[in-house]
Amino acid sequence: MGKLSRPEWKELGDRLEHVWERWSTPKDVQSFCSSHGTVIDSVHILKSTRICAVGSRHKCIDLWDVTGIPHIVSTMASAHHGWVSCLDSYEPETFFSGGFDSVVTMWKVREHSCEHLWSSRCSQAIMSVAVRPDIVAVASFSPILALIDHRSSMTMKHKVHQKAIVNVKLWGNYAMTVARDRCLNIFDLRMLKTVRRIFITDRFQWPKCLAMKDDIVYIGDTVGNVHLLDKNANFKRFHIIPVSGSKGHIASICPDRATFVCGGSDRTLRVVAPSVKHCVIKEIHVGYGITSMSCENEIVAIGKTNGYVEVYKPG
Repeated sequence: MGKLSRPEWKELGDRLEHVWERWSTPKDVQSFCSSHGTVIDSVHILKSTRICAVGSRHKCIDLWDVTGIPHIVSTMASAHHGWVSCLDSYEPETFFSGGFDSVVTMWKVREHSCEHLWSSRCSQAIMSVAVRPDIVAVASFSPILALIDHRSSMTMKHKVHQKAIVNVKLWGNYAMTVARDRCLNIFDLRMLKTVRRIFITDRFQWPKCLAMKDDIVYIGDTVGNVHLLDKNANFKRFHIIPVSGSKGHIASICPDRATFVCGGSDRTLRVVAPSVKHCVIKEIHVGYGITSMSCENEIVAIGKTNGYVEVYKPG
């Protein structure tokens, strides 16, 4: 990474102090049970809102308002015909869902309901979806990355891995994917081709989740590590943080300016400062495995294997 100027160091220090103060005091946690108590596979706070979408293995999607005491806004009881595996949004009134029924769906949020706007069927169960106004990037349980224009339903498919993709993110002109072939693949959306492929993990391990913030790529793997790569140095890996000590996989990462929040199958939510010798600012034992996580306006929502969602708000 390049050197930081004095103002940037000061900003980073101030931000780290803010995060430390926020998490060092006991937190009031809001917890609610969603979707008949089945495993929560996906949570997502809609862009620029305090509405939390929750997808479960009961095949439904619930929308919860977490502004004050959490209360349910609407339920789509048969949103999919399989587990609701992923959610994403690019604006407050619209979100997308993907399921094990191989369908990706676009929803419009109304005052007390959701309207189905559009759906597209893929060839395999959908593992991850990433959206912006002009494109829907879909990772199904295959090596194929599907790029869909929901306005025209035009679909382009590209084989970008050797094994099943598990996560996809859109970042500027790139679609970034991680897969069971142990690789991070960087696909240029202008040239429509892979421009970089990087092995992330050793044999018998693979990347599990993917996140980006500023110019840093964060990748969580199946043995409890978080890998950090620098976009400005041709995606060179500059740090590996053993977060959970091989006790379980990292299911989700929410990065911030000076820290990141992560959780996974070891039933622990961690706030980490990724310094040379990393510092764990906070550990919260949540009792059950963490399956997914979402952050918006400093609100952190986590989905758990016992069917509950926990919401952490700024102190």
